[in-house]
Amino acid sequence: MKRCPICDKMWEINKVFCPWDGYRLKEMTPEEVTERMAANAIEPQFEIFEEIRKMDKTLLDSVAEFGATETSKLVDIAISALEKRRERDQENVRDQMKLIDLFNLHCRTMQYFVDRLKGQSELFSFQIEHRDDVDQMYMVFVVSFGQAQYRRHFPVKITYFRDPVREVTFEINLHDIADNKDKRHLKTERVGGKAETNIFGHKYFIAAPKGLEGIELLQWLENSFKDVFKQAYSVD
Repeated sequence: MKRCPICDKMWEINKVFCPWDGYRLKEMTPEEVTERMAANAIEPQFEIFEEIRKMDKTLLDSVAEFGATETSKLVDIAISALEKRRERDQENVRDQMKLIDLFNLHCRTMQYFVDRLKGQSELFSFQIEHRDDVDQMYMVFVVSFGQAQYRRHFPVKITYFRDPVREVTFEINLHDIADNKDKRHLKTERVGGKAETNIFGHKYFIAAPKGLEGIELLQWLENSFKDVFKQAYSVD
């Protein structure tokens, strides 16, 4: 046993400082312990410890009961929230895959279109540009027709936007439809397109209606380019 030199109380051998006043305890000889225990059969601090042990037991029972009820509810809530998060992430992935499939389908349709144009005349040519950024992925088919000063370029840009909105767009750049701003604006509207102001100046384009795929998109391309070529090479 150990004894506090200040309050003179006895404590267990494994304690270093007195729980009452914080002073370092001193070890007692067996003779001192025997003499002390004979004089004081039960010291007050041990009675207090007995009460504390009873309180500890009650606390453990309460914790066990809490673990069987409230803790299980918390676990159920966490699991439910996790499942909902997984379902939402899976739904986002499915939506993303649908858009990627649509993007690839539009690219194949455009490839078929330019192959047919090139097969009909040597005056047609095209180049393909591809880029994949964090916020978007796009494929540009630069469709060209004519020679020398009569050569016109009409890039078709197919874009899969990842951010801020997820969608696939299909646009024909109509900058070469005329040689000045006023004519570009007029002829762009004649073929069903529109002109917009952006940080680079003006943008002239015609966008495919949403929902067109496969044969319908191919027909829209043929009809649109027919009108574009007429306007681009017409004499005003």
